[in-house]
Amino acid sequence: MLFFIFWLMLLGTVNQYFFCPQYLFIPPSPFQGSNIYNPYEGEEFTDWKKCNFHAHVRAWMGLTYGTSTAAIAMATYDSLGYHVRCISNYQLVDTYGNHQTNYLAAYEHGYGILKHHQTILGASKVVWKDYIWPQTLSNKQHILKKLRNTDSSHIIINHPANRNSYPADNFKWLRGYDYIEIFPSGSFAAFDSALSAGRPVFCVANDDAHDITNPLEVGRYCTWVGAHTADKASILQALKAGRSYIMVINNKAGQSFEDKQKRVKAGLQTMKHVQIRNDTLMIAINDTGAIAFYGQGGKMLSASNNCVAAFYVIKPEDTYVRARIFYRDGNEINLNPVFRYDQSLPADILPSVNETKTLLFRLAGTFILIAIPLLFYFFPAGRKLS
Repeated sequence: MLFFIFWLMLLGTVNQYFFCPQYLFIPPSPFQGSNIYNPYEGEEFTDWKKCNFHAHVRAWMGLTYGTSTAAIAMATYDSLGYHVRCISNYQLVDTYGNHQTNYLAAYEHGYGILKHHQTILGASKVVWKDYIWPQTLSNKQHILKKLRNTDSSHIIINHPANRNSYPADNFKWLRGYDYIEIFPSGSFAAFDSALSAGRPVFCVANDDAHDITNPLEVGRYCTWVGAHTADKASILQALKAGRSYIMVINNKAGQSFEDKQKRVKAGLQTMKHVQIRNDTLMIAINDTGAIAFYGQGGKMLSASNNCVAAFYVIKPEDTYVRARIFYRDGNEINLNPVFRYDQSLPADILPSVNETKTLLFRLAGTFILIAIPLLFYFFPAGRKLS
């Protein structure tokens, strides 16, 4: 039995590190151009949709961590004012509620030990390919390419800071995904790394709840989406354009579901406008807060306290600018970036395979798979080769 387990582990290791395609990664290239893309241009932030794309319920006969049912989870999110509430179980598309207009299929891909996970939005089938052990950059790119080749093109990199599954430096190179999940892991370093490399990706925030009955796990984060209806096509179209922002809804000690429902009814903070006039980014909010602007490399560019509006003059060297808004009650809003472009927005070009390096790696893997059985054959019980 131990011998069989050893061979399974060997085959899996060689397959991951030697037979995976090796990629020619595209060098980072910061945003540039005389035009500035503002995903919020002309938006009045009325009738936006509150969304959570990442939550778990009981699945796989309880083998994965998740409590309650999809029906209870959706009812819970409904009571907290969410318009879209996805069930994203591991490697499983939950079809409960698929007759509803606001149903959005989702699942969480990945089963490796370091939680290299992705949420796939709008998928009708599951991709089973993954790598178990800590993943190399080429491993991660290969998985993203596999996911991109399915019927869904909406890929969220989940909780990059969790177990350091996606170090910030990875985002200088990786291609083929659409969004980075900033919360719950607080992955701003990953977001700024991608933006600084000229990647036009946007942010989402999700509860990643596993215990729907726990008020401290549910209703703590959300993504507000600029769609006038909560159907799949409208939500995904708005997300793809960056017409969204993420919110932290402060959890207070001992807070119950009833307390959260009261806060929702009382109303959360919202945006009023995000405009660019000439070279100036102007932001207005509906409640007093602190507004900070960040740019290339995640550097803070300016900040204003106790205000309902702020502006930042975009300098020639600013490749992108994003804003973060802090409120006195602990709530927080994070906007998608405005960024430079020339005649068209940067395309998401996948890196090509380095054929030579891939061949050399596979030859080395083949050698290992041949050499180790020979060693067992020629050296049984310590017998010398003679």
